[in-house]
Amino acid sequence: LTEEPSVQRGGICILLNLEGASVMRAGDFTPGDIRRGLSMWLDCYPCRVRKVIICRANTFIRGVATLALPLLSPRVRTRVQMVKDDKSLAEYIPANALPVALGGTVDEAQELAH
Repeated sequence: LTEEPSVQRGGICILLNLEGASVMRAGDFTPGDIRRGLSMWLDCYPCRVRKVIICRANTFIRGVATLALPLLSPRVRTRVQMVKDDKSLAEYIPANALPVALGGTVDEAQELAH
């Protein structure tokens, strides 16, 4: 990621698949855990995050996110998108960049073999 000039300039899109996520599991992570995780990730991949797309979140998590998003800065808030279904992902990510499980055309097993 860090060697591609287009990624360095344009940034990346993070896709969070929250299928099966629950509030019970969210309690396992403290704000400090989240900060450390983000810090470690940014140290390994120093690139801009241009978009965060959240998919397959249950109704409760979507509700919590709807309440939390206004607390973010306007700049960050515009970068976070929640999609209700896999078809909506096509508005943000082309099919040739999505795994088959999310309605795309990328065979994950084949990608890992390369």
